[in-house]
Amino acid sequence: MTDKEKELFESMANSLDDLPDIKKGEFIGYAKCMADMKTREAAAAGDCPEEGGNGNGRP
Repeated sequence: MTDKEKELFESMANSLDDLPDIKKGEFIGYAKCMADMKTREAAAAGDCPEEGGNGNGRP
């Protein structure tokens, strides 16, 4: 993870405290969805050993 990404995540984490609960739930749900999508894409490409790939990009 780059320093810029770390800054972005820290900023988002700090901002979550100021959001109403409903918006926090929406944001966290969206983030989980995006993470799941990335995991499925990695598994389909064979990059994710936890999801059936071997970690080297080949099934």
